[in-house]
Amino acid sequence: MMLVTTLYDLRHAVNQACESKHIAVDVETTGLDYIDSEVIGVGFAIKDASWYVDIPTLAFIMETNTRDDVDPIHKGEAVAYMWDILLPMLDLTQHTLISHNAPFDMYFLAREVQSYLNIDILAPKNNWWDTLGMAALADENLIGVKVPLEGEEEVVRSVGALSLKALSHIFLGRKQRLWDENFEAWSVEERAEYGEADVRNTYDLAILFTRYFQKEGLLPYYLEFVAPMSFVTVEMETHGFLVDTTALLTVADELRQSIQERYQACVEMMPKQKKKHIVLGLYKGDDLEERLMLLISQTKKPENYLTEKGNPSKAKAKLYKLMAETEDSPFWEWVIEYRYTPSNPNSYQQLAAYLMDKGYNLPTTPAGNYSVAEGVLKVLARQNPDDPFWQPLFEMRKLEKLNGTYVTALLDMAWEDDTVHPEWNQAGTVTGRYSTSTSNENKNMRHKRGPALQTIPRPDTLLDEGWPYNPREWFIAHPGNALCVADLSQAEVRMLAVMSQDPRLIDTIRGGGDLHTENAIKVYGRAFTNANAVEQHTMRNGVKYVTFGTMYGIGAGKLSERLNCSWEEAAELLSNFYETFTRVPEWKREETDRLLRYGYVETLYGRRRSPILVQDPPRVGAKPGSEMYEFQKMRERLWMAEFDYAMAKSGFDETTDIGELDGRAARQAINFEIQGSVAEMINAGLREIVRAGYSLCGQIHDEVIIELPDTPEDREKVTNLLTSLFNVEIKQVPFVIDIHFGPSWAAGKE
Repeated sequence: MMLVTTLYDLRHAVNQACESKHIAVDVETTGLDYIDSEVIGVGFAIKDASWYVDIPTLAFIMETNTRDDVDPIHKGEAVAYMWDILLPMLDLTQHTLISHNAPFDMYFLAREVQSYLNIDILAPKNNWWDTLGMAALADENLIGVKVPLEGEEEVVRSVGALSLKALSHIFLGRKQRLWDENFEAWSVEERAEYGEADVRNTYDLAILFTRYFQKEGLLPYYLEFVAPMSFVTVEMETHGFLVDTTALLTVADELRQSIQERYQACVEMMPKQKKKHIVLGLYKGDDLEERLMLLISQTKKPENYLTEKGNPSKAKAKLYKLMAETEDSPFWEWVIEYRYTPSNPNSYQQLAAYLMDKGYNLPTTPAGNYSVAEGVLKVLARQNPDDPFWQPLFEMRKLEKLNGTYVTALLDMAWEDDTVHPEWNQAGTVTGRYSTSTSNENKNMRHKRGPALQTIPRPDTLLDEGWPYNPREWFIAHPGNALCVADLSQAEVRMLAVMSQDPRLIDTIRGGGDLHTENAIKVYGRAFTNANAVEQHTMRNGVKYVTFGTMYGIGAGKLSERLNCSWEEAAELLSNFYETFTRVPEWKREETDRLLRYGYVETLYGRRRSPILVQDPPRVGAKPGSEMYEFQKMRERLWMAEFDYAMAKSGFDETTDIGELDGRAARQAINFEIQGSVAEMINAGLREIVRAGYSLCGQIHDEVIIELPDTPEDREKVTNLLTSLFNVEIKQVPFVIDIHFGPSWAAGKE
């Protein structure tokens, strides 16, 4: 490792690094804030060497240069010189760069070079690998798993298994100091050691994963479908969404009033709460102090109830605590006044007591409390539809979720320019589909990241559930621009047809009519034709739920809950569907057999899914005490962490039999093949959209949102691009992209 402290050494290091085709690069920052955080160091590594540039140290040395033939320069110039020297190493036309969580490094490196040199280093849109994405492709069961990690400071922390520190420990056997918020105050030598270890481990992990991909035939897949997505991610994170804060403030006021109205309606139906209040003035005797002192003497820690002078404390909180410890004493009846206060429908305990008093049976949580979760209450509401309490309660909860999750959250996350910038996770799902998250670990972060856009209900859900607002309307285009909202129509159903090759399903799709209506006609036959409009709508919805549900292994029980029908009716609908589209269940059985025989299944283009629930633990056969033994034990511990995580996520425990594990794994596999194949299609399209220079706002579910100038020419150009990318035919199944333009994300789906 070399700590670079002079421009001469930096030039020499960059020249040496530029001789390599592959260069690992890593930035160290003062925090995670995309605006306020500063780049404090840059590490880079090749096969046999690694370097760390500590920016404050290098700038200080250049500023204080005392040689007669060199004039001191200010910090801005010094840092600009540094980036100018580093620039050849960041040339993506000449090198493949490697980072861990590459979009983070790409963003900060691009920001600094743009700021100091006015050069866009990301313009080529290729050749930047990400060891986080490599790890997720190599072992998708790592996603979501936490592992305990002990740094050099001997502080054990639970970290994500896909983090650089965890992967380095697991695959390279290297234990490294963990980052903390005092990083800027570390000594230069400490920062250099940390930064060099980061970049060294990144390079070595890339070599390890590349060899694995070559062995498994996955390297072409990584290069085509995974590596380019870092450019898509950094584009979406940088551009973000403009939000209509004016509308949000108005909605926030309206929601507060609506929530209060429903809250009050619930309060009026619930009985008042009888509560004890201590009023010492009610006591008529002269020995109040003595009585209190006697009670205090009966407690485990009398000193907790005394003042500094040793007198009985009359503080309210301490008196109630004393009463709880000495509740059998008759003294309290002399100082108790009973008051009746309105019940609180947001109190789980009070709500549960109210429902139990009405004769409703509530299940208990693992902690032993009665559950008033949304799903539990909806079952009770279906069983007792005439109870007027349900409507205001459900409406209040729905509006509270809308206000807290979307309205208040959006206002809190908006930056000074009214934009929000979600954290896009290209390795957040096993299917390769993008997800977003709200990253607020540091509450002091001024520029927060979020929101989790995939949680925003779809338009049909908003309609079915009667939402008073469409949150998509609050994500808007800048003045003079429009949002292009492109939706890959019924993509998963079409992919089901591709994978299963069911002739009747393909025929329905190729017919070009409403897919779910056509399926309902095939399933119900003459009964559908003879039904009225309301009955046909119900039949269509039923077949729609089955069509989507079959991809997730839906059973009669879940289907009956969704359709609010009997188990027998749901079972008959499922049976009719499978009898109509016979290749669908056959394909599912074939893929289940493949999974149980080989341990994995594949998407259309070759991404693999190996559910941990059907894997055997790794064998530990090396000699105890050997290096291989320690590695095998580490892999065994990782397998256990992955298995435990999957079990907990599935709601399983040690009593679950192997048949249930196989069934769950099979459902995961079928879902993966369909969703993963759709994700491949969409991701390949996103790659080309970004390469074409469009401002990509986001990709949620099967939608792509692009911001562009609001002119006929620009609309036509992007329409032509999108149709060329997504209006394709795969194995006789046509895919169709629906394109709408408007002032907000709600375009075409208002």
